[in-house]
Amino acid sequence: HETNYYLNELVTGTIHESEVPYIIEKLDHRMNGTYFSMLTIKLALERGGIHDQEISTLKDRSLLKYAALNIMEETASQWNHLVFNNHNSTFTLLLQITEEESRGSMRVNQLLMVAQMIHTNLQKYLNVKSQIGISRIREGITQWPTMYKEALESLTCCETNKGHYMFYIEDKDSINPHPDVTVAGVDEANNRIVYETKMYIEGHFCNKGLKLQDIADAVHLSPNYLSFL
Repeated sequence: HETNYYLNELVTGTIHESEVPYIIEKLDHRMNGTYFSMLTIKLALERGGIHDQEISTLKDRSLLKYAALNIMEETASQWNHLVFNNHNSTFTLLLQITEEESRGSMRVNQLLMVAQMIHTNLQKYLNVKSQIGISRIREGITQWPTMYKEALESLTCCETNKGHYMFYIEDKDSINPHPDVTVAGVDEANNRIVYETKMYIEGHFCNKGLKLQDIADAVHLSPNYLSFL
């Protein structure tokens, strides 16, 4: 609860450069990198659970939130990350991004895939629908409040554009009236990655020492997300 409160205080205020060393220590050096992004996830808790039933009690909502939090944690386990509760059935996932991921041409698609996996897993295991707003990748802990605002702004775009379950901040000014545009873009990129992966494997199948990590490196993805595809 203390860490949850602390993170909410950080992202809703301002962070001075002089505070950064203390913040890193306070968070047990879990966020000591350079690049970060935030995803804000809003849960629809009117219905859910194994039997997809109406959720009408505080106890059931609390249990569902706890289960959802565990799913977010597991989905983001490939990265250094923190998940905190913003209340009103909303959570924020703070991701630490590697320098390679921040520069790669697939950086935005990777964030979209994280969002897609969270949305899919929440629906699959809990029958809970969600909407997810995604910030830019930014440099430095002092940028956390800016990223949080971007994630909330993106989430608002989800809520005001029917059919969108995830939204990236840079797509704000090019909103397509067709609700499947973001999903279609992710699927197209995923198909391209699968094709590139197949080509790499075909070109290196004689290498008996070929590992999943080698293939993932070749297509600029983590092994975890390549396996998901």
